[in-house]
Amino acid sequence: KGRHDGGGREHEQRYTRTRLAGLFTSRGFELARAQNSDFIFTLVPRLRCSGTFGTLDTRLGDLVPHWMASGWYLAFTRKHTEE
Repeated sequence: KGRHDGGGREHEQRYTRTRLAGLFTSRGFELARAQNSDFIFTLVPRLRCSGTFGTLDTRLGDLVPHWMASGWYLAFTRKHTEE
């Protein structure tokens, strides 16, 4: 995973991770893997542009609970249904 580039206000999360996963599972997918993207340095533009702080931020993102992370990577697979 790479460091977050910031973006603008359009990158703000409008879902909780639980709600987002629920939307996919209600449509026949199951969560195969989840990982935090980054943590706090993405809020500070000067630090966000730094490769060193960006790398540190993604590592910190792996250590905090999902509700403290700035974002997530979610991988889903289609549920196998018995016919």
